[in-house]
Amino acid sequence: MPRKISRKTIATVATPAPATKKTAPPAVPMPVQKEAVTKPSAQSPVQAPKEAAVKPPAPIVNTKTQELIEQLRRGDLASRSAAATALGKIIDGQSTTALIEALRDPTAEVACEAATALGVLTERGALHALIDVVVNHDGYFHSTVRTAACESLGRLDDPRGVEALVAAVRDPILETSLAAIHALGKIGDARAFPTMRAIVANSDGFFLPEAQEAAGKILGGIGA
Repeated sequence: MPRKISRKTIATVATPAPATKKTAPPAVPMPVQKEAVTKPSAQSPVQAPKEAAVKPPAPIVNTKTQELIEQLRRGDLASRSAAATALGKIIDGQSTTALIEALRDPTAEVACEAATALGVLTERGALHALIDVVVNHDGYFHSTVRTAACESLGRLDDPRGVEALVAAVRDPILETSLAAIHALGKIGDARAFPTMRAIVANSDGFFLPEAQEAAGKILGGIGA
C-alpha cells in the first residue's frame, strides 16, 4: 500500500534550505617595510674638493724707476742729480725710499735735489725724513739741503712740520731762515703767529731785515 506523504512533508522537501552567506576572511595587516638607514662608513669621510691656491699677484716692477734708482746710487754727480729730479715725478714707494736715502748723499747738490723732489711728490711718508733735515740735530746737512727741506715741508702743508719750521727760522743761514718763514706762511698754523711777531719785533737783533719783511707780510696777510 502506497505511503502517504503529507503536504507538510512536501513543503519541507521542496523548499531548499537557505544558502549560508560566506564572509571574507579578516584582512591580515601586511608588515610595513621600514626605510633603510644608511650608516656612515667606517672609512675616511669624503672630503670636499680643495680650492686651488690663489697666488698673490707678482709685484709690478717699474723698469724706468729701477734704472733711475741705480743711477741715483752709483752715477756721477750730474747723473745722480738728474736721477733725483726724475724720481720726483714718479709717484711710488720705491721712488720715495730712494730719495729719502739720497738726503744723506755725500754731495750737497744731490741731497738738495732729493729734498726738493720729495716736496714735488708731496709724499707724506717723507715728512719725518724732511723734519730731520730741517732740525739737523747731528749737524750733517748743508744749508742748501736744509733750505730745500723747509720748502718741501711747506709744500706738504702738514701741521706736524710746524715745530721744526719754527725752530728753523733761527737758522744761521738767511736762505734757510727765509724758507722756514715762507713755509710757515703756507701752512698757516696758528702756532707760528707768535714766532712771526717775534721776528718782526727782533728784540735780540738776530734777524736780518729780509726775514723781518717776510714775517711782516705773512702777519699782514692774516691780519694778525
